[in-house]
Amino acid sequence: MIDLDPQCNTTQFWNPSDTVWPDGVPEAGENLTAPTAVATSSAQHVDFTETEILSDEPSPTNQASAMDTIVNKNAMTPLYNFLKRHFTKSSPFSTLGEMLNKEDALVKCNPEFFKDNLWLLAGSTLLSEWESQFAVALASDKPETAKLKSIGIIAFIMQHLTKTRGFDVIIIDLSPSNSALNEVAALSCDYILPPVMASLYSCGSVFGLLTTVLPGEKGWFGKHRAITEAWDRELAESDEDGIDDGFELCMLPAQPPTLLPFLVQNYRMVNSETQMHFSASQFFYTLKEYVDVVADIEDHSAAPAARVQNEKKTPPKVRMRANHGRRVILFAPAINVSIAATEALGRPFVELELEHFNEFFGLNDDGGNAPKLSKKRARTKQQRLYQEGMKDCVAANKKFHQEVKMMRERYESLAKWISELLLEKRYGVPAVYPPEDID
Repeated sequence: MIDLDPQCNTTQFWNPSDTVWPDGVPEAGENLTAPTAVATSSAQHVDFTETEILSDEPSPTNQASAMDTIVNKNAMTPLYNFLKRHFTKSSPFSTLGEMLNKEDALVKCNPEFFKDNLWLLAGSTLLSEWESQFAVALASDKPETAKLKSIGIIAFIMQHLTKTRGFDVIIIDLSPSNSALNEVAALSCDYILPPVMASLYSCGSVFGLLTTVLPGEKGWFGKHRAITEAWDRELAESDEDGIDDGFELCMLPAQPPTLLPFLVQNYRMVNSETQMHFSASQFFYTLKEYVDVVADIEDHSAAPAARVQNEKKTPPKVRMRANHGRRVILFAPAINVSIAATEALGRPFVELELEHFNEFFGLNDDGGNAPKLSKKRARTKQQRLYQEGMKDCVAANKKFHQEVKMMRERYESLAKWISELLLEKRYGVPAVYPPEDID
């Protein structure tokens, strides 16, 4: 995984931490480790006369993580230093490759579950510093070697890591914007997998993506054509020793990426939880009907030779790969209980178990970590709050299991389909499965 979103949500999710909750009993004002009433603030009392904004009250128990267990405060990550070396010192590919080869360049993600199979090139909030350099490189109609190197620097990272570490799949997390960094990253990939929220603003984003951002001579795919033509000229006109060793690793794929189905998320379900809520369904129908008929989309199955010939005559369209005929998929409804646990613990749905529910909500195997309460009526406010919280906990526990089971099945189906696309890319269409000696 490569985190290129300046918000660094992927890096934040996978931020390694040996412990989620602070140990010991805290003093007032510190993070609490056991369900208890919130301590009265010791801050100086102030008489407020302005209008108070209406709001909800949080749970009376505080089981929150310390900020350091969630957020990586180090902005000078290996990825940031890599791009800094490239843009400020124009270092050769050999030097850049050595930076990626360092032992601490990548973070191993949850090795107790994923073993050595999942790694992260951590992002940085400072990545936006290089946005202007990417924009300058993309602005040229006939970019020279230095600009081609900048355009292909993300492709170089992926090709180098694939070559040296043997990765099968690389996923890049991008911000939701039409930025130069997003453009060079997307054009370095084979596929674009777009998640969308079930909201009015997503309609505008999808419309822009399919009409101006991707297709046409001025879109990303038109720029891809100009870049690959410039690359061919550069290779043909340069002597064998005139190009930095490793230049071929930063070449973009021969074809622009294929757009995969839009995955709709965070939509409401009716009480039965078997059918999408009416208001969210209307968004889905609007999006589906538009994507099915938009003029700038062509099916991925068009013959490559005919497609290349056609692209030389007409502005490039968006190649889209449907899944069982679906270009828009209702993938992830609002999941109110488990999403908090997966984000705070840094564990995806395929990894969540009951123990993680207990860990997140501060419970032990016996169902709680507070002193046992007598059968008599709770007399203190703290005891009453705890009893009410345990009732909510039982309901949340059931909901937790339902949500995790559903999302695990859906992500596993998505992963299986992506694996099939990988085989299809490697061995042809239709996919021919590899020999027995290939894992």
